[in-house]
Amino acid sequence: MAEVQQCNTCRWGWKITDEVDGLDNGIGYCHRYAPRANPDAEGKPAFTVTSWPLIFSNDGCGDWTSRFTDT
Repeated sequence: MAEVQQCNTCRWGWKITDEVDGLDNGIGYCHRYAPRANPDAEGKPAFTVTSWPLIFSNDGCGDWTSRFTDT
């Protein structure tokens, strides 16, 4: 049976919690790429503030990779 390709089964999803309403609505951060600077209110990069993208456990994307494989 194939895995559901969502952030809660992805090797890049990090610290998915169940604080919202069970694992289906858990929150965490994607560690697929390095943190990026968040733009300020004027759209300019705020180089002093960087963060990992916030994700929900049932989100998904094209970079999904199983956390349960040894590759």
